[in-house]
Amino acid sequence: MEIALQVRDYLQSGIIRNAVNFPALTPEELQRLGPFLELGEKLGAFIAQIARVRPSEIGIRYYGELNRANVYPISNAVLCGVLRQMLDEEVNLINARLKAEERNIEVIETRSSRARSYANLISVQLRDGAGGVDWVEGTVLHPENLRLVSIDGVNLEIPLTPYMLLIRNEDVPGVIGRVGTVLGNAQVNIGHFALARGGADLMAIGVLTLDSPISDDVLAEIRRLPAIRDVRAILL
Repeated sequence: MEIALQVRDYLQSGIIRNAVNFPALTPEELQRLGPFLELGEKLGAFIAQIARVRPSEIGIRYYGELNRANVYPISNAVLCGVLRQMLDEEVNLINARLKAEERNIEVIETRSSRARSYANLISVQLRDGAGGVDWVEGTVLHPENLRLVSIDGVNLEIPLTPYMLLIRNEDVPGVIGRVGTVLGNAQVNIGHFALARGGADLMAIGVLTLDSPISDDVLAEIRRLPAIRDVRAILL
């Protein structure tokens, strides 16, 4: 969110928040890259909050029109999103790579010419060095529409919004209804619900956008529901 505010203020007034911590970009570059900086930060924050591994390596791959873009600041934004969830200290676009290096986290950036279903795509993986991997992908459909399009190789599409919920569950009937009932009883409204199934464990994956955050008690109630294997509240 801080990155989005910096971009907005610069484009509107020529002023960058905490300018000393912002990479040197022309207004034209910033106009073009702004939505991708925000997408990178959100993907990093999202994957860090759903991660099942403690990363020793962060992999970032770019597809489509990003194959020819200046992706260095976008990768920094991804690192900001990840590391801000892990550290109780300032992480910004300038020091993010140093913070990763200090913690022996390797950053690997690649570009791919392989055709995908979107005009642009950012793929982020957290790897633990022992075979464990968390993986998300996202795209910018237009500057105000940032989308999550894949989790752990399972395709789904949903907006990236401030309050989200991830559910992994056994692929059996009734789960969606029970989750909806718990949220309804807590007066939490669902904005979007994307459901997919697949992956190595053949679990169903559900991602919801919410109109308000949920409490720890509500999260615990969902976790106790039959067939639920994992549930994470995500703040972006």
